[in-house]
Amino acid sequence: AYRGAELEHLLVPLLETKFGRGTVKHLAGPTERGADLLIATKSADGSEHRTAIQVKMYDGELNDAHVLQQLREAHKHHQV
Repeated sequence: AYRGAELEHLLVPLLETKFGRGTVKHLAGPTERGADLLIATKSADGSEHRTAIQVKMYDGELNDAHVLQQLREAHKHHQV
């Protein structure tokens, strides 16, 4: 089994195969501002879109409002 930080590092190249090299930024740590990973893509019209990912490793049902708070913080600080 992987720990959270190990899984985050594994997800970067995986997501880059889908979205392109250099599109995924690993932000984890105390200054992540709600996003472990940040994906920046451009649409056909040239506008940029950002997606924040908060990596969690749980088994079973997750009922934790802290995760939603982290994503709200990512929305505010990373313009996702």
